Amino acid sequence: MKISFSNKFTVNDDLVILYSNGSNLLKTGNLDSSLKNVIEKVDSENKAKNFFLQSFNIPVSSKIKHVILSKLDFSSNESNLESIAGRILSELERLKLNKISVILEQISNRSKLNSILK
Repeated sequence: MKISFSNKFTVNDDLVILYSNGSNLLKTGNLDSSLKNVIEKVDSENKAKNFFLQSFNIPVSSKIKHVILSKLDFSSNESNLESIAGRILSELERLKLNKISVILEQISNRSKLNSILK
């Protein structure tokens, strides 16, 4: 499995999208409009939740892409973030995805998130 963290991804990559605020995520110019529509719908259905993980297939640029969408409360304690990270890794292993790009929402204070990712 190859996982890359980048501002850009190729059409062949499956996606893991991590965010805390759906409206900030939707401002990202790198996302396909059909993907933005699905993210907006899923986010509105889970608006009250601080954490959730949803996995789905979506047609993007004439290809079916697998997307794992996860909402995180970046200000939460580390054990909650580690728990959701474990769920994401379990989902990646279950789906046997080969090439994954991780998209992180731009947040003002990334120091806590960076310390967890290390």
